Amino acid sequence: MTVVRDEVSWGVEVIQDHLRFLAECERRFGPAQALLQFGRGFGVGIGLPIGLELGRRKECFKNATHVMLNRENLFYVEGYAINVVDLPIPIEHAWVVDGDGTVVDPTWPNAGDHVYYGVAFKREVVEQAIIATNGDAGILSDPELSRRLCASPERFGECLVPSLTSQVCRPG
Repeated sequence: MTVVRDEVSWGVEVIQDHLRFLAECERRFGPAQALLQFGRGFGVGIGLPIGLELGRRKECFKNATHVMLNRENLFYVEGYAINVVDLPIPIEHAWVVDGDGTVVDPTWPNAGDHVYYGVAFKREVVEQAIIATNGDAGILSDPELSRRLCASPERFGECLVPSLTSQVCRPG
């Protein structure tokens, strides 16, 4: 099924509403506030490029980091995705994007049914996170990592790929 522009906008709005709710529960700058401030919509996913296979279900953080480490032209992204076709519930997720922000989802076979919203991390941040978590947890879902990275908006912003960050938060 082809997702149309109105569904993409609606999906981003649902995710942002969900993040606003979560941000109200945070007592300080945290992952939900970080995603609201620095995140952006990435649209819908595309089919997997030739030579790339789907990873294990429910292991999106590992799948996305594995692909990023093996493809220099892809960036690791964390945030939320919503299936605008079948189940419109925001789900914490990880995927990769190219330099233009095109979503490649190495976990879900129906990426074209999903709208993606998140932040792209610099490669060195992801590599450090892999070591710190043994590749088992996402950057934003790991309490220790998220406390360290979300110590302040400035600190968090330094961890992101500037060209793939929300227009509002780009430096300069």
